[in-house]
Amino acid sequence: MITIKNGQRYSLSQLRKDNPSVSFPREMPDSLLASYGVYRASPTERPAFDQLKETLVESFADQNGQWVQVWTVTALSAKEQAQRDYDRALTPVQFKWLLAFTGLEQVWDAMLEATKPDPGTYAMLKAQLEQPTFRLGKTLDIIAQLSTQIANVAPGVDVSEPTIRAAWAQAEQVNI
Repeated sequence: MITIKNGQRYSLSQLRKDNPSVSFPREMPDSLLASYGVYRASPTERPAFDQLKETLVESFADQNGQWVQVWTVTALSAKEQAQRDYDRALTPVQFKWLLAFTGLEQVWDAMLEATKPDPGTYAMLKAQLEQPTFRLGKTLDIIAQLSTQIANVAPGVDVSEPTIRAAWAQAEQVNI
């Protein structure tokens, strides 16, 4: 059961924190909750939606005296979709899996070695491996920026955007 206040989720622990001088019973009847403007809401099934193209918003509605959880799926604008796509994230473990699975681990290592004479590029690549989150857009930007060097250290290795996107999608599904 969900509890709400002013149409938003509101936990019973928050009710206790907001009213420290009140000694609430362990089990609270609806009438007591209502005296504090808190109501129980019936949960509903969360609908499936495409996180890259849509957004999901939770709200609550009073339907014949009963509060019910309501889900609204809204299409994102093209700009919002592009930003969401750019921000697609991998954990460090997923990113390492992507590098190992695609064979790009050797390319990354070769790029680190090849860029040592260029402190700025070397430091950027080295720092990227220490990120708490890896973003698809940032990764594609780095590949585009270093495409000539990548072609020199790893001729014939496909680091095209479609290849990276496909590997990224696989890595997003990995639960390690």
